[in-house]
Amino acid sequence: MASASTPFHLAVALDGAGWHPAAWREPAARPAELLTGRYWTDVIAEAERGLLDFVTIEDGFSVQSSRADRVAGRLDAVLVAARVAPLTRHIGLVPTVVVTHTEPFHISKAIATLDYASNGRAGVRVRYRPARRRPPSSAGARFPNWTAATETIRPCDS
Repeated sequence: MASASTPFHLAVALDGAGWHPAAWREPAARPAELLTGRYWTDVIAEAERGLLDFVTIEDGFSVQSSRADRVAGRLDAVLVAARVAPLTRHIGLVPTVVVTHTEPFHISKAIATLDYASNGRAGVRVRYRPARRRPPSSAGARFPNWTAATETIRPCDS
């Protein structure tokens, strides 16, 4: 049980119309607007009005589903957060960044820019998409960024 002095943070993880594959079918889901800045501005503004501490915004390089009855695309999470940052005042913005194929330089500049645009309310959720099989031990020789990424990014315990 948490004591009265232990901080408690409330957040929501955002992914399209919702985490359920058929969430976009809900009448209030606004599926035609899922790939617009207005949709994300409205959703995150609602979270801020609800006094949430932060939101995480899901991202990924792959198409989520090849089925015609499911949402198949998403906007870049860092760009969504950058769009929403100047329009919000208190809520933290934590986009997911897929580091598998993105250069560390580009990630650092994008998050630094988001942090500036949000007046210090930015965070980052690092995710990588593992290959179907592990790269050989010589991967560092063939893929120089592999070595840099494995030395730089460490998973968090919390």
